[in-house]
Order: sequence, then structure tokens, then C-alpha cells
Amino acid sequence: MNAFRLRGGRVIDPARNLDAVGDVCVLDGKIVSDLSGEYVDVPCEGLVVAPGFVELHSHLPCPAEDGQAALAGGFTAVVHTPVDSVATLLHQRGFFQSDGPRVLQSGSASVSLHGTQLTDMGSLLGAGARVLSQDREWVSSSSVLRNMLQYASGFGATVFLRAGDATLEVGPVREGEVSTLLGMSGTPPQAEAIGVWRLAMLADLTGAQVHITHIWSAMGVQALRCAQRQGIGVTGSTTAFHLTQDPLSIGETYSGHWRTTPPLGDAVDRAALVDGLRDGTLVAVAADHRPMTPSEQERPLELAASGSVMFSVAAALCFDALGAADAVRVLTSGPASVVGLRATLAPASPANIAVINPAGDWRFKMAESLASQRNTPLDGVMLRAKVISVFREGKPLRGAGLDPMGLAGKLHSIGDHI
Repeated sequence: MNAFRLRGGRVIDPARNLDAVGDVCVLDGKIVSDLSGEYVDVPCEGLVVAPGFVELHSHLPCPAEDGQAALAGGFTAVVHTPVDSVATLLHQRGFFQSDGPRVLQSGSASVSLHGTQLTDMGSLLGAGARVLSQDREWVSSSSVLRNMLQYASGFGATVFLRAGDATLEVGPVREGEVSTLLGMSGTPPQAEAIGVWRLAMLADLTGAQVHITHIWSAMGVQALRCAQRQGIGVTGSTTAFHLTQDPLSIGETYSGHWRTTPPLGDAVDRAALVDGLRDGTLVAVAADHRPMTPSEQERPLELAASGSVMFSVAAALCFDALGAADAVRVLTSGPASVVGLRATLAPASPANIAVINPAGDWRFKMAESLASQRNTPLDGVMLRAKVISVFREGKPLRGAGLDPMGLAGKLHSIGDHI
């Protein structure tokens, strides 16, 4: 038997505008409206029951470990690193785990992400790439970028691009008070605003579906909002790290683990990101999980590779910044809309479910993470919301340090019945 009921939790399903105390019933890996006969009853009072999270851009260098880290963080679907050939795409696919998250592959929009020569986008899409992407890399030529978007628009493909200007991005921190206090060269937020308008204008010119990733500044949010109000169909997202982290914390250690691309914004920027997520200017928050080796990050900040392992903490950071309802929306229905999925708990849907304790009060310990690397500046930080159980098509994740809360034992009971 594979039947269970998650009873009495706060069910948040933004795809159906649902936020109410209720039950979620699962039969044979699907959501059902009700159950009869024998089933396992799991009390979820005080917990949030939500669709599994959808991640827009993360790296899974070790699919077994990083895939399990994604699931433990509540992510049941993940858009993976772009590749530039069909052969690589197919080779990559062979490493994905059947018991991991659903991995959505992406194709590079340019060869080696260099922004000079376009890939065979049609073949990549035909081989299963869900989106086209430049990851975080810059396309210096507006002519090449125009051709890229024109080509992609012919296939109706969404292109993921980061807004910026490499000629202005000369420092690892925000230019202004932050760079002055830290004694470093900085990147001005105007670089992002210029980049947003450039992408928006070319999207308007070509009719391409453009999603702007890694928005980090108030100027970037405002530029995107203005473009959208003019009827230009561009969407945007930020990351959990940019949404919540204060760059002045860098000054405590100057550790390379704090290196990000783009840089962290200041308090005004973070407030603008919150406003943009709440009013829909930004549709999603990405974990942007990027495992790095010690040799890549344990070096001076200016020389370190950028990125952190984020699956374990992304949901907690979003809940803290936005509250439960908005956090679930920007982790589920928002990113799902960008990649053509539907993250929902509606009857007949796959039972991809995250159960969150919104007041868990827990300490993140990097040593307990399932990720393939240990690069993060957040080791030891106290957090509140905690993903305590995850279901992928009705099957519970096991062995990921799930908080009992009276639930872990029930999960094992469910597992015994499956």
C-alpha cells in the first residue's frame, strides 16, 4: 500500500491561491482529494505543507550527493548547469539519480559560455534541454546577443541571462559605502541597471523570452519593473544569498567563501529585492547551489571562485526574509512558471511535497550537509524555518537528518508500507 495523509498542516499552494489549514492525501505517488481504506496518518499541526520547490539554476557536480542535498532542502526539481553539445547533454544525463530530484537540463546559448559563437540551440532543445542559458557569463557584443535571442525566439525557448556590464564589474563587493568600509574595489549597481535595460531592449526587439537571473540591486529591480510596465515580457529572479546576506559580514574574516557573482547588495538593495518579490517584479528566488573545492575558495576574497552550497539553507533564508506564504510562492509556482512546470498540490498532481517547520530554531552545520563540498560562510548560523521532510512522487526522503517533530517515525512507517 502507498497511501498516507498529511493531516492538519498549513497547506500553502500558490498555484491554487490556497493558504489554509487542511490535509494533503497521497495515493500511489499522486495527490488525491480523499482516502478510504487503510492509510498512514501523519499529524502536521504547526507545520507548513507545500509543493516541492523548483530550483532555477544550480550545479550538481556530484549528482548523487548534490541531488540528495537538493531533496533534503525541499527541491524536487532542479535546472542544472548548461552544456554546449548534445553529446555532453546525453552523457550528463546518465549520471542523474532516479531517487534524486527531477533534473531539468539546460543548453548553453554560446559555445563554452564565451558569448562569441552560438551553439546549435535547436539540437540542444531537441535533445531535451529545458531552457537556454549563459549561466552568469557576460556576452560583450550586443550584436551577438541580438542574434542569440533571435535564434532562441524561433524555438520559443526561454533564455536565462544575468544582467551586468563586465567593464564596470571591477570589484567583488558593492561600490560605495560597502567597498569603502571593506577597503576593496567595488562594482556599482548601475552596472546591473544598464544590463537589465540592455537585455530588455533586445528581448523587445527579438520577441525572445528572457529570464534575468541574479538580480541584486535596487537599481536592477527598478529597471526591471520599468521595463515590465512598458509591456516588455522579461521576468527576473534573485538568489537566497543576495536576498538575505549583509556584505559587511565579509569584514569579519575576508574569507573567500563570501565571494559571489554578482556582489552582495546593501540594506537598501535587500529591501528592494523583498519589495520586488512581493509585487511580482521578481518571480522567484534561486538557491544557486555551487559546490567549490577548497583550492578554489580558501584564498583571498578577490582571487576566490564565487559560489556557496545553498540547498540546506535556501528555504530558511526565504522564510526569514519573506514569511511563509511569499517564500513558498517564490520557491514553487514562481520558478515553475519560468520553466513550464506546475508546482501544485492539486489532485492528480505528482506528490512532490515539502513539509517545513516554520519555527524550527536550528543551527546549520556544514558538516551535516549532504552536498559534495563544504564551501559556505554560513556554517554555524542560527535559522528558524527548517525543511523536515520531503516527498518525491510520494516517496519520503530517508536519512537526511529529518527533524522528528513526531513526523520522522511516521515517515519510516510510510516507507515500510511503500
